[in-house]
Amino acid sequence: MRRRDLPSAIVLFAVGLFSTGSSATEVFICSADLATGFAYDPSTKQWRIAAFKATEKLVLARASPAERKDGFEWVVKLVGSERREFVCDSDFTAHGHLSCRGFGEFKFNRNTLRFFSSYSVGFVVDEPTPRSAFVAEGANTPMMQIGQCAIPKAG
Repeated sequence: MRRRDLPSAIVLFAVGLFSTGSSATEVFICSADLATGFAYDPSTKQWRIAAFKATEKLVLARASPAERKDGFEWVVKLVGSERREFVCDSDFTAHGHLSCRGFGEFKFNRNTLRFFSSYSVGFVVDEPTPRSAFVAEGANTPMMQIGQCAIPKAG
């Protein structure tokens, strides 16, 4: 496979992951344009603004039958991953808006094809893990990103 064919192959793979054979299945491929957040500087023991590379590719898709049994209408996954990053309990509003939850939030506007996502763990909430009684300051870096989504072309 040639290198320039790789993005098309990834999209087709992602569409295949979520396809149920129904023509009503909807899939959006989303690419981050800008990302920013906060990082802890252990030398100064202070939080600072941090720039992140906007490289994340997400797939927003109608929930599978099994996911619908769990109460989800839509799911968001990283391209090539089976793990749900965000789950959406409701369908789109009459205005084309979708809100989803996870370790932050994912918001999408079907009319503009724009999305916003955040990862909010790390500053306010650092949950204990089975291996430690607390999570070290700065172990997680809260961030947010914005970007565009597209409907993949079949074929």
